[in-house]
Amino acid sequence: MIENSTKNYSFTILLIFVIIEVLLFGSTNYNIQLFFSILEYLFVAVILIINLELGLMYFVSFCLLTIGLANYEEVSLSYNFYSIRIGGFSLNILFSFFVFILLLFKKKIKIQLALNSYYKFFVLFFAYSFLIGIISVIFSINYLDNFLTDFMTYLPGILYIFFISNIKLRSAKIMLKYTIALSVFMVLISSLLDIKSTYAGEYFTLQNSLYFILPVALIMSRELYSRFQAFILLISFFTLFVLNEYFIAGKTFIMLFLFLLWLITYRKYLRIPIIISVVVITIFYNIIFGSLYEYFEGSVISFKLAQSLEIFNFIDFEILANSYTSIGNLIAEAKTTIYHLIDTPINLIFGKGLGGGIPDIFGYLSQWAGTSGYNIIDLTRNDYHKMHLPIYEVVLKSGIIGLIYYITILYKSYTNKSKYSVIGFLLLILVFYVSKEQFLLCLLILKIIDSDHKIISKTNQ
Repeated sequence: MIENSTKNYSFTILLIFVIIEVLLFGSTNYNIQLFFSILEYLFVAVILIINLELGLMYFVSFCLLTIGLANYEEVSLSYNFYSIRIGGFSLNILFSFFVFILLLFKKKIKIQLALNSYYKFFVLFFAYSFLIGIISVIFSINYLDNFLTDFMTYLPGILYIFFISNIKLRSAKIMLKYTIALSVFMVLISSLLDIKSTYAGEYFTLQNSLYFILPVALIMSRELYSRFQAFILLISFFTLFVLNEYFIAGKTFIMLFLFLLWLITYRKYLRIPIIISVVVITIFYNIIFGSLYEYFEGSVISFKLAQSLEIFNFIDFEILANSYTSIGNLIAEAKTTIYHLIDTPINLIFGKGLGGGIPDIFGYLSQWAGTSGYNIIDLTRNDYHKMHLPIYEVVLKSGIIGLIYYITILYKSYTNKSKYSVIGFLLLILVFYVSKEQFLLCLLILKIIDSDHKIISKTNQ
């Protein structure tokens, strides 16, 4: 079955899907959007019935490649594969339940795979946070609507665990190979056709679940491609960056810093060059960053570069926490969460569960209400429940108990022997719960690195 699945898994079909996704985003004809999106779901449904694993591969790949929520910050949702709704409910989530029922019917679910060392954390974290959240809602500690929002954020991830568990390792690596390459292609055609999303008044190329991790994924997955293919992908991505076509978030700088740290730890031949480069950049950072800021002047990238410079220029983190920057917001959330949990020791130990939020103790968070940071109702209630780093999310929802477990799997992913371990580590520490598609990507990568680690360990015995 695995040979049939991988043999019939078509790059061309995924390419057509990506082209349709981009064109539909640029279309204002909702009937056309609806027609092609329904057609895509019907295609996946038919393949699932014919060949379960192949159908799962296509469904997961479509979910990873679809143009997701990040593209709709300043525009209304379209009717693409991600955003199509039926009766107010996401068709993507409804279809996920259909897939799950199909798995049950065919008796293909493998519990032992669904509960590998990484997946155990997600299952236990969700179950524990759910129970604590129920208690918190009953005692009016958490708001019911916030609880339901968190519940619907994590529930698809639990279903995804079973989906990924029924995809073989070889199939998962082929999926990774195709989706990385097609993500670069999506950015290219988004740029060439000038079909873009907007953020802070600027236009940026369309984003899918792999968009954020692309810089690291392209470097660490080179072995999946021929030298020529890897070269073309890297050059294409670098060109898009230079042309200011790739959106850089505050977390991108954190990701690159952690990636360099990982390279220093596990790539001995790179230690000296990286350390020397870091020293040189640190000494001449004003000149280097100043030149980059001037090159990208007037763009969101220049704004993000300015934010990164603030880390060097401001010794007083109080100024940063009050600043209207993504880095400042991360610092503000950290300080507010720590002080709030210290003030309520029971929450510090056990967490507040799903729907748990923090009050704006220091007045840092209110400026973000009504924007992409928090909902406006959070300001009215003085209860901010959408955290912007997983570590904040974990400690708020599950307390020190969950935090210890989370740090354990972070360490496990960081020290994993797989070539793709750093990708899993970065997704876990930075974005795993931001969207259900990035959650799905995280699960796919974790399956690969867990399986690779077991194979390598067994070979070395």
